[in-house]
Amino acid sequence: MADDTEPITVQTPLRPLKPKDKSKAFWNKAIVVFIVIVMAASSIGFMFGGDDDNQEKEQLPENAIQVGNYTFYDLGNNAFGTYVVIDNNQKQLIQFRLDPREAGNISLDEKALMDIVSAKKIYITSDPLGKDLGNVAIAAYQISRIIGLSNIPTVGAYTRDSEPPNPNVPLKTCNDATNTTTVIILEAGDFTGISEKDYCVHISGTNNTEMIKAADKLGMNLLGIRL
Repeated sequence: MADDTEPITVQTPLRPLKPKDKSKAFWNKAIVVFIVIVMAASSIGFMFGGDDDNQEKEQLPENAIQVGNYTFYDLGNNAFGTYVVIDNNQKQLIQFRLDPREAGNISLDEKALMDIVSAKKIYITSDPLGKDLGNVAIAAYQISRIIGLSNIPTVGAYTRDSEPPNPNVPLKTCNDATNTTTVIILEAGDFTGISEKDYCVHISGTNNTEMIKAADKLGMNLLGIRL
């Protein structure tokens, strides 16, 4: 399917690669506080890409998973990774909690991608009084680290005051979304997927574990991995 989505920033091509060496399984189990993670997201220019059709065909390691035109690696501990190329032709492993073989089961509204790549500012917001906040923090991180590869300012926010209220955290809901400011809201829902309405992107999950999978689906698509 043709994709009309414009790259966030074009500096160095970012595309999944098939590495020469077997990737090492690792997953950072420490969950950093939601707001700190989002605020600390790095800013590196990139463009979307796919597998390099010109690279040499190499024998893949046993943990390789071929899904469509993309090569992923089972890193263990329910983590999956694929390599991308960033500045200086340096390869970087991007990890996901979503099994790429299951990505096609998660719905995604293409308008959500357009809202993100065209935004001048993005808020990632959630309910601070909700349940299972650890997994909500992971979902926020999974999104923010991908958006953090762009030059779009991204800020963590709450949908309502925490207890006690934190004056350093802005309160943002879909009512604050505009054609230049995209609000990404993490929420429980009746389905697992990514939907969009009026510049507000909804990352929904039937539970917070499913929410992480939806966040990864969005991240894959922002990297140009269309599964």
